[in-house]
Amino acid sequence: MWNKAASMRALAHWMNEIARASFLSDQGHPEMFFFITDRGELTGCQFREGLDSVVKNATIQQESARIQPYGTIHTRVVTVYKLPGEPMVGSEPGAEERPCLLVRMESRKGGSLALASPILQTDGRLALEQTVVLQAPI
Repeated sequence: MWNKAASMRALAHWMNEIARASFLSDQGHPEMFFFITDRGELTGCQFREGLDSVVKNATIQQESARIQPYGTIHTRVVTVYKLPGEPMVGSEPGAEERPCLLVRMESRKGGSLALASPILQTDGRLALEQTVVLQAPI
């Protein structure tokens, strides 16, 4: 029997490693959305930069209705903001916001996991700090 929850978590961590390697190689990462079926099959779509959010959301909803996924994984570069009283993601002291490579997994059963890799500018190139779990699986 397929342990869906454990497989989704493992897939999110694996896709995070692939996204990190791709980011470091390409110095950026496109927004991608993956659908995982009840049988573990993976289908995905990549969005071009600057695509209207209405078009993007319509595509995701259409594909979700067609596939009826067990879970999804969304990969993109985001800005993470510091919350009052909370430590900032990454090692940059005093920062109020940080760009991060984010891999977010959600399942139909309510499981979720968010992995953020803070982006650094070093010697004219982009680098990534160690991945931080922003939202642990439930």
